Amino acid sequence: MDKYQSVRNHLEFLGYSLLEKELSHQAGRTVGRKTFLAKSSGSKTNLFITYTPNAGFSFVSSYITKPNVLNNRLAFLDLLNKMTAESYLASFVASKDFKNVFLLAWYPDFYDKVLFGNFLERLESDIKFAISNNPEILNFIE
Repeated sequence: MDKYQSVRNHLEFLGYSLLEKELSHQAGRTVGRKTFLAKSSGSKTNLFITYTPNAGFSFVSSYITKPNVLNNRLAFLDLLNKMTAESYLASFVASKDFKNVFLLAWYPDFYDKVLFGNFLERLESDIKFAISNNPEILNFIE
C-alpha cells in the first residue's frame, strides 16, 4: 500500500470522513498532487491535507476571524506569534486581509503507523494548548 493511501486509511480509522479532489497540473506545480478534506465528527480539527509526491503532506486548518481583528492587528499578530512559538508542530498565520487564521503543519513523505499517529496527537495537542494557554484568541476567531 502506498504512503498516500496509508495516511487516508489511518485518518478514516480515527473517524475522519474524507473528501478528495485531485488537482490538475499547473505551471511550476508537481503532477500528482492530491488534496482532500479530513472532516472530524468529534472534537478534533477539520484538516485540509495536500500530498505532494517526494515532498510530503501539508496540513491546513482555517478559522474565520471576527471584525474586531482589524482594530487590533498588532495584538492579534503578537498572539499568533506567541501561539506558534509555543507549538511543537503548528504555525499560526493570518491571511493578508485578516479574514482568516490558518494553522499549518507538515509531515514528511513516508508513512509509519506509530509516527503518523504521534504526529496527529501532537498536532491536536498543539491546537488545544494554543487555545487553552491563549484564551484571548477566542476574542478574534469565530
